[in-house]
Order: sequence, then C-alpha cells, then structure tokens
Amino acid sequence: MKKRIVGSAHDMNTEKDKKESDDEKACTDKIAKLEESLKKKKQDDRTFSFLRKTLGSFTKNLVYIWGKLHFPDLSQMFV
Repeated sequence: MKKRIVGSAHDMNTEKDKKESDDEKACTDKIAKLEESLKKKKQDDRTFSFLRKTLGSFTKNLVYIWGKLHFPDLSQMFV
C-alpha cells in the first residue's frame, strides 16, 4: 500500500495551475474594465467637444446680435 505524501509534486502543480488560472482571470477582468473605462472617456470627450462647439457658436451669435442692437449704425461706417 502506497502512502500519499502531503505536498506532493502533483498537488503543488495543481495549486500552481489554479493560481495561474486565477491570475489570468483577474488580468482579463482588469483589461475589460480598463477598455470600458477608455470607451466611456472617449465618449465623454466627444460630448464635451460637441458642447464646447455649440456654446462657442451660441456665444458668437449672441455677441453678433448684441452688437447689432447696441451699434446699429456701425456697419454703415465701413461702407
């Protein structure tokens, strides 16, 4: 009858394989979270860019209208 040795090479390899598998899964999960975070950041950047352009156009139009209201004869000075 063979006695099983505690901590045998087979047990150590099984534990090592399990740890490597767990580490690989953890890395895969981290990569997936980082990719999702990057995708959200890019979307936020596009949204911010759109808002900045819209606000710029609005401000430009507002200044133009304000100028026309307060200085209506100014455009005729340069004719």
